[in-house]
Order: sequence, then structure tokens, then C-alpha cells
Amino acid sequence: MQSSEILLIGNRVGKNARLRGELLARDYAIITASGSEDGLAKALSTKIEVVLNEVNSPGSGGLELLKRLHSAKPRLPVIIAARKLNEEDAIEAAKLGAYAYVAEPFELLKLVGLIGEAASCNRAGLPDSLLEISAEFKHVRLVGSSGAMRDLYSQIGRAADSSATVLIRGATGTGKELIARAVHQHSARAGERFVAVNCTSLAESLIESEMFGFEAGAFTGARARRLGWFEAADKGTLFLDEIGELKPETQVKLLRFLQERSIQRLGGRQEVTLDVRVVAATNRDLESAMKAGQFREDLFFRLSGFTIKSLALREHPEDIPELMRYFLGKWGKERKVQTISIHREAAEFLQTQPWPGNIRQLENAIYGAASLANGRPIKLRHLQLSSGAVRDLLSANGSRPREPLTDLFEKASAGKLPNLRAKFLAEKDRSLFEKAMELARRNKARAARLLGVTRKTLKAKLTEFGIR
Repeated sequence: MQSSEILLIGNRVGKNARLRGELLARDYAIITASGSEDGLAKALSTKIEVVLNEVNSPGSGGLELLKRLHSAKPRLPVIIAARKLNEEDAIEAAKLGAYAYVAEPFELLKLVGLIGEAASCNRAGLPDSLLEISAEFKHVRLVGSSGAMRDLYSQIGRAADSSATVLIRGATGTGKELIARAVHQHSARAGERFVAVNCTSLAESLIESEMFGFEAGAFTGARARRLGWFEAADKGTLFLDEIGELKPETQVKLLRFLQERSIQRLGGRQEVTLDVRVVAATNRDLESAMKAGQFREDLFFRLSGFTIKSLALREHPEDIPELMRYFLGKWGKERKVQTISIHREAAEFLQTQPWPGNIRQLENAIYGAASLANGRPIKLRHLQLSSGAVRDLLSANGSRPREPLTDLFEKASAGKLPNLRAKFLAEKDRSLFEKAMELARRNKARAARLLGVTRKTLKAKLTEFGIR
């Protein structure tokens, strides 16, 4: 069989002796190009089967070369190589038709295997439709450079290029709304509104009026017309979080919109035609819900035109250091702290925890530890105290973690909690002081140091909360 010709664009990949040796050992023919124009000319004039394009070197052309290659040869697999994986470029590359996006330092054998897979796919002849991905990139902040995250970026790029309804499935705290925003911001609708709604945030009696709007006089208190979520998102994207919690009556009305692309305001007679892309998310097992008659099969199939699975943190623990740096930087920016230090043992502690609440739990623990350190270097005890408090909250809420404020808001909605903010702050404060005393083994001086407060303040709080 004739050997495959591999085009290496860029000095680092072209002159990488180990890479060249592994490719030659597998009978690949190697062609090199130092820059984008030379690379494009060689790709168009020879029977290249795979391109490995280095995007960070001078003259490499970056993603612009990918666009030109894909336009001329849409079936030619192009692997993008970068010094550091950039989430923005990874998604953009996927949308422009890149076969894969890899970051240095390369795992050499994996890269060679990837080249082999790409060559096999090229010989098999992929349909052009699988590679035609293009749309303007907009910034979104997802964090991670693991293989699992690269696959997620690729899914987002392909979903963004599609006009299909998107269903994002995954556990609580895995960033489903971030994924939805990424799909919107990378799509042709990026300049329009993104409306995010949690389907459990309102009482069932209010869902219909909030979703579809109402006319003046539709019910007592409806003094003027009000637009609903769908009209607010016209020409843009409507994100419906926790879609699995909708009652059957509301499911029927949502299904009708997905079929007819029109709504009728509550109390109105006129049909309003809308152009809205729906992105839904759920942490629920919808297949079981359908078997139990709690979720409509026809709605499920309408929603899952394109399905994306969000990642539990245990599926990409190698991203924890990068997430830690991101959340600490975010905390520092909010608090106007220029430099944040963290002890090595504290950073290592983050990678040993199970994080059942996923990225949200990790973020809360890091924020709590940074707040406890109060600008000083973050120590192991700060993280132990903070992550312990978050873990206790999750345990108290059962195996399926709820949003921490959900119970309090439900009580407030029912008129049982007139001062929600004060109640929340008091409960949070109490948990903090209880945990500090526990970790300090009831030593008040040590607990005060942990919390960064005076012994006088500690004593007053212990008395206030009745902590013995």
C-alpha cells in the first residue's frame, strides 16, 4: 500500500526529530513547510492525507490557514498543534473543521496515533457535511485543557453551527449553563439575546405567564401587557435549565412552540410567530421519567436534536489545577487583590477530594478558603475548613445536591420567611463558626486564628449562636 503523505507546517513540528522518527518508522512520507503560504501551496499541489499545523509560530497562519485549507479541501484532516490549549481557539478550530486540537508538550505516541486515525478517515472518505463547520467566534469562559474538555469544545463548536435544538445533560454543578452560553456565543445568533431561565425557580402557576407572557386583564393584577421568555429571546437563544422538572401541562405548551414556532400570550387570541433557538438542560434521568409517564417522549425527541453531555469533575480531574488558578484569579479580581498565594499542600489537597458537587462545589470551596485567608497565603486548613462546610451542606441536602438557596426561597415564596437575606447570612455564619470550633477541637484561640477574627468577636458569635 502506498505510504500516506503527512504535511507538517511550522518549525517546531517540522524539526521535531522524535516526531519525524515515529512517522518514518510507520512508513509515512513527510513533507514540511515553514509557513502558511508554503503549507497551503504544498497541501493543494500534492496528495496530502493529513496536515499537522502549528498555530503559534511566526507565519504559521493559525486558524486562518485552517479556514483556507478547509475551503479548498473540506475532506482533508487538519490537526491543530498549539503551545498551550486555548479554549477559544479549540472551539473555533472545531467549528472551522479541524480534525483535532492538541497542546504541547505532546504525548508523542498519542499524537502519532491521532495522525493515523486521521489518515484512515481520509482514505475512507468522510462526507463533507461532517466537516462543514463555520461561524464567527465569540468569547466564553470554559476552563480546562484535558482530552475530555477538548472533546466538549468540539461538541460545542458543532452544536453552535447547527440550528437544531440542544439538550445538555449532566449532573448538578457541571457548568451546563456555561455550555449553553458557549453554544449561543459561537452561533450565528451571538449578537442577539441569551435568556436563561431555571424552570424550578417559579411556582407552577406562574410558569405559563412567565414563559409566554400575558395581555392586560388576563388575570387579576395583569394591568398591562407583559412579554414572556420566548418573546424576550426572539432572534436569540432561550436556555431552559432543569427542563425535566416541568409539569405535564407546561410540557405540552413547550412542545407546541417547538412544533409551530409560535406562541399565544395568556389572555390573548393572536398567534405570535417567533425565531427562538431553545437550549435545554437537565440533571434528571429522562428515560426513566418517560417510562414513569412524567416526561413526554415527543418533547424529549424534539429537545434532543443535538445532545451534549456535561462533564462530572471526576471525569477530568487533571483540569483541577487550571480551575483552581481561574477561580482564585476571579476571586482576586472581585476583591481587587492583585496577587494570591496558595501553599503547595493546599493545592494538592484539591486534587484528592471527590467533589460530588462538581465544579460548583470546587469553586465554592476555593472562594471560601480565599475569604478565610483574607489576602494571606491560602493554607491547607483554610481549604479543609471551607470544603468541609460545603460538603456538609451537600450532605444535608441529600445525594442529589440542591441549589443552596432553594429551600430558603421556597419558604420566602410561601410567606414563611420575611427576611431571607438575614436568615441565609445567619445560617452561613453559624456553620462557619461551628466548623471552626470543631477543627480547632474547641480551642477558642485556635478557632479565632482560623477565622481571622479576634477572640472577643469569636466569643460574641458563639454566644449569639448558642454554640457551646
